[in-house]
Amino acid sequence: MIATIIVLLMFVLLAAGMPVGFTLIASGALGIYWIGGPSAMMGILASMPKDSASSYEFLAIPMFLLMAEFVLRSGVADDLFQAAAAWFGRVRGGLGIATALAGAGFGAICGS
Repeated sequence: MIATIIVLLMFVLLAAGMPVGFTLIASGALGIYWIGGPSAMMGILASMPKDSASSYEFLAIPMFLLMAEFVLRSGVADDLFQAAAAWFGRVRGGLGIATALAGAGFGAICGS
């Protein structure tokens, strides 16, 4: 019964235009409140964001976005695609090949 109410709450909040992250926070907080009470809800909501944000694995996400912004602003991404299109543009399926090669070049630049 609790799960049904929480899922319905999620659908109502999403239909009202609330962002997905806030919808998940609200429905999760309600579920924790029903199961563990107000002290459990406040304890988890107070410590969970800090614990999740301080994880070393999440450091790669903003660094990857920063590297992508550097590559786009410098024009290297356009040059990669133009070079690949010049090499394989006349071949059948050349646009797909050029896109794949430009993606491989971008991956090589970013180290992924």
